[in-house]
Amino acid sequence: MAPVSESSLPPGWQDPAGPPVLSDGVVTLRPPTADDVPAIVRHCRDPEMVRWTTVPHPYGEADAHDFLRHSRDSWADHTGAVWSVADAADDSYCGGIDLRYDGAGGAEVGYGVAAWARGHGVARRALALACGWGFEHGGCEVVLWWAFAGNEASRRTARAAGFRVLDRTVPLALPQRGERRDGWLGTLVPSGLVRP
Repeated sequence: MAPVSESSLPPGWQDPAGPPVLSDGVVTLRPPTADDVPAIVRHCRDPEMVRWTTVPHPYGEADAHDFLRHSRDSWADHTGAVWSVADAADDSYCGGIDLRYDGAGGAEVGYGVAAWARGHGVARRALALACGWGFEHGGCEVVLWWAFAGNEASRRTARAAGFRVLDRTVPLALPQRGERRDGWLGTLVPSGLVRP
Protein backbone atom coordinates (compact mmCIF):
# COMPACT_ATOMS: atom_id res chain seq x y z
CA MET A 1 0.00 0.00 0.00
CA ALA A 2 1.46 3.32 -1.02
CA PRO A 3 1.80 6.04 1.62
CA VAL A 4 -0.15 9.25 1.33
CA SER A 5 2.06 11.75 -0.49
CA GLU A 6 3.25 14.76 1.48
CA SER A 7 1.70 17.09 -1.09
CA SER A 8 -1.76 15.52 -0.68
CA LEU A 9 -1.87 16.08 3.06
CA PRO A 10 -3.97 18.99 4.21
CA PRO A 11 -2.34 21.73 6.34
CA GLY A 12 -1.97 20.70 9.96
CA TRP A 13 -2.05 16.96 9.32
CA GLN A 14 1.53 16.62 10.56
CA ASP A 15 0.75 18.42 13.79
CA PRO A 16 3.84 18.36 16.04
CA ALA A 17 1.55 17.48 18.94
CA GLY A 18 1.10 14.07 17.32
CA PRO A 19 -1.94 12.11 16.14
CA PRO A 20 -5.27 13.83 16.75
CA VAL A 21 -7.57 12.97 19.63
CA LEU A 22 -11.20 12.97 18.48
CA SER A 23 -14.29 12.92 20.68
CA ASP A 24 -18.04 13.33 20.42
CA GLY A 25 -18.46 13.55 24.20
CA VAL A 26 -19.39 9.86 24.49
CA VAL A 27 -16.55 8.14 22.62
CA THR A 28 -12.95 9.30 22.28
CA LEU A 29 -10.45 8.17 19.65
CA ARG A 30 -6.88 8.53 20.85
CA PRO A 31 -3.53 6.95 19.99
CA PRO A 32 -3.07 3.53 21.61
CA THR A 33 -0.76 3.51 24.64
CA ALA A 34 1.09 0.94 26.72
CA ASP A 35 -1.64 1.35 29.35
CA ASP A 36 -4.06 -0.24 26.85
CA VAL A 37 -2.04 -3.46 26.50
CA PRO A 38 -3.93 -5.62 29.06
CA ALA A 39 -7.30 -4.55 27.61
CA ILE A 40 -6.08 -5.05 24.02
CA VAL A 41 -4.97 -8.59 24.87
CA ARG A 42 -8.29 -9.36 26.56
CA HIS A 43 -10.20 -7.85 23.62
CA CYS A 44 -8.24 -9.75 20.97
CA ARG A 45 -8.68 -13.07 22.78
CA ASP A 46 -12.47 -12.69 22.62
CA PRO A 47 -13.94 -15.48 20.43
CA GLU A 48 -15.86 -12.94 18.34
CA MET A 49 -12.64 -11.04 17.52
CA VAL A 50 -10.93 -14.31 16.58
CA ARG A 51 -13.91 -15.29 14.40
CA TRP A 52 -14.41 -12.01 12.53
CA THR A 53 -10.96 -10.42 12.26
CA THR A 54 -7.40 -11.24 11.30
CA VAL A 55 -5.85 -10.67 14.74
CA PRO A 56 -3.18 -13.26 15.53
CA HIS A 57 -4.50 -16.33 17.31
CA PRO A 58 -3.58 -17.02 20.02
CA TYR A 59 -3.04 -13.36 20.93
CA GLY A 60 -0.47 -12.38 23.54
CA GLU A 61 1.18 -9.37 25.11
CA ALA A 62 3.93 -9.36 22.45
CA ASP A 63 1.23 -9.03 19.78
CA ALA A 64 -0.19 -5.99 21.57
CA HIS A 65 3.25 -4.35 21.70
CA ASP A 66 3.69 -5.11 17.98
CA PHE A 67 0.33 -3.39 17.41
CA LEU A 68 1.54 -0.30 19.32
CA ARG A 69 4.65 -0.15 17.11
CA HIS A 70 2.50 -0.57 13.99
CA SER A 71 0.24 2.25 15.19
CA ARG A 72 3.15 4.66 15.67
CA ASP A 73 4.68 3.67 12.31
CA SER A 74 1.38 4.12 10.46
CA TRP A 75 1.04 7.69 11.72
CA ALA A 76 4.73 8.44 11.10
CA ASP A 77 4.87 7.17 7.51
CA HIS A 78 1.32 8.28 6.58
CA THR A 79 0.12 4.81 5.62
CA GLY A 80 -2.70 4.84 8.15
CA ALA A 81 -4.45 6.37 11.12
CA VAL A 82 -4.81 4.10 14.15
CA TRP A 83 -6.76 4.89 17.31
CA SER A 84 -7.87 3.22 20.49
CA VAL A 85 -11.58 3.74 21.09
CA ALA A 86 -12.12 4.91 24.67
CA ASP A 87 -14.99 5.89 26.90
CA ALA A 88 -15.02 9.70 26.94
CA ALA A 89 -15.98 9.76 30.62
CA ASP A 90 -13.09 7.73 32.06
CA ASP A 91 -10.74 7.06 29.09
CA SER A 92 -11.12 3.28 29.52
CA TYR A 93 -10.30 1.17 26.46
CA CYS A 94 -13.36 0.04 24.48
CA GLY A 95 -11.80 -1.15 21.20
CA GLY A 96 -9.88 0.01 18.18
CA ILE A 97 -10.37 1.58 14.76
CA ASP A 98 -8.03 2.38 11.91
CA LEU A 99 -7.91 3.81 8.41
CA ARG A 100 -5.43 2.16 6.00
CA TYR A 101 -4.63 4.47 3.09
CA ASP A 102 -4.29 3.19 -0.47
CA GLY A 103 -2.29 6.19 -1.69
CA ALA A 104 -4.96 7.19 -4.23
CA GLY A 105 -7.57 8.98 -2.12
CA GLY A 106 -9.04 5.87 -0.55
CA ALA A 107 -8.79 4.13 2.79
CA GLU A 108 -9.99 0.84 4.20
CA VAL A 109 -11.52 1.00 7.67
CA GLY A 110 -11.18 -1.70 10.30
CA TYR A 111 -12.77 -1.66 13.72
CA GLY A 112 -13.57 -3.84 16.69
CA VAL A 113 -15.39 -3.17 19.94
CA ALA A 114 -14.48 -5.02 23.12
CA ALA A 115 -17.11 -7.39 24.50
CA TRP A 116 -17.61 -5.23 27.60
CA ALA A 117 -18.48 -2.16 25.46
CA ARG A 118 -20.77 -3.75 22.84
CA GLY A 119 -24.40 -2.83 22.46
CA HIS A 120 -23.99 0.88 23.27
CA GLY A 121 -23.33 2.36 19.81
CA VAL A 122 -19.57 2.59 20.35
CA ALA A 123 -18.64 1.27 16.88
CA ARG A 124 -21.12 3.56 15.17
CA ARG A 125 -19.74 6.63 16.96
CA ALA A 126 -16.12 5.58 16.33
CA LEU A 127 -16.86 5.12 12.62
CA ALA A 128 -18.37 8.60 12.37
CA LEU A 129 -15.37 10.18 14.10
CA ALA A 130 -12.69 8.27 12.15
CA CYS A 131 -14.32 8.56 8.73
CA GLY A 132 -15.23 12.20 9.30
CA TRP A 133 -11.62 12.95 10.17
CA GLY A 134 -10.42 10.94 7.16
CA PHE A 135 -12.61 12.99 4.82
CA GLU A 136 -11.84 16.35 6.41
CA HIS A 137 -8.16 15.96 7.29
CA GLY A 138 -6.82 12.62 6.03
CA GLY A 139 -7.13 13.17 2.30
CA CYS A 140 -9.83 10.50 1.82
CA GLU A 141 -12.33 10.65 -1.02
CA VAL A 142 -13.80 7.24 -0.21
CA VAL A 143 -13.62 4.75 2.67
CA LEU A 144 -14.04 1.03 2.03
CA TRP A 145 -15.49 -1.43 4.53
CA TRP A 146 -14.93 -5.16 4.28
CA ALA A 147 -16.22 -7.89 6.57
CA PHE A 148 -16.29 -11.65 6.46
CA ALA A 149 -19.65 -12.86 5.18
CA GLY A 150 -21.96 -13.50 8.13
CA ASN A 151 -20.73 -10.63 10.32
CA GLU A 152 -24.18 -9.07 10.66
CA ALA A 153 -23.21 -6.77 13.53
CA SER A 154 -20.47 -5.13 11.47
CA ARG A 155 -22.75 -4.81 8.44
CA ARG A 156 -25.52 -3.17 10.49
CA THR A 157 -23.00 -0.72 11.93
CA ALA A 158 -21.53 0.12 8.53
CA ARG A 159 -24.98 0.74 7.05
CA ALA A 160 -25.97 2.91 10.03
CA ALA A 161 -22.85 5.03 9.41
CA GLY A 162 -23.88 5.60 5.79
CA PHE A 163 -21.87 2.96 3.94
CA ARG A 164 -23.48 1.65 0.76
CA VAL A 165 -23.16 -2.08 1.27
CA LEU A 166 -23.43 -4.52 -1.63
CA ASP A 167 -26.36 -6.89 -1.29
CA ARG A 168 -24.27 -9.84 -2.41
CA THR A 169 -21.36 -11.87 -1.17
CA VAL A 170 -17.96 -11.66 -2.86
CA PRO A 171 -16.59 -15.24 -3.00
CA LEU A 172 -13.19 -15.84 -1.42
CA ALA A 173 -12.55 -12.10 -1.18
CA LEU A 174 -10.67 -11.96 2.11
CA PRO A 175 -7.72 -13.81 3.64
CA GLN A 176 -7.79 -14.94 7.26
CA ARG A 177 -4.87 -16.80 8.82
CA GLY A 178 -3.83 -18.65 5.66
CA GLU A 179 -7.32 -19.33 4.27
CA ARG A 180 -9.69 -17.39 2.04
CA ARG A 181 -13.22 -16.48 3.11
CA ASP A 182 -16.23 -14.95 1.43
CA GLY A 183 -16.68 -11.25 2.10
CA TRP A 184 -19.02 -8.30 2.11
CA LEU A 185 -18.08 -4.85 0.78
CA GLY A 186 -19.33 -1.33 1.31
CA THR A 187 -18.18 2.16 0.38
CA LEU A 188 -18.65 5.55 2.00
CA VAL A 189 -18.20 9.00 0.44
CA PRO A 190 -18.29 12.26 2.40
CA SER A 191 -21.88 13.07 1.47
CA GLY A 192 -23.04 9.70 2.78
CA LEU A 193 -21.57 9.91 6.29
CA VAL A 194 -24.24 9.79 9.00
CA ARG A 195 -23.17 11.29 12.32
CA PRO A 196 -24.93 10.29 15.55
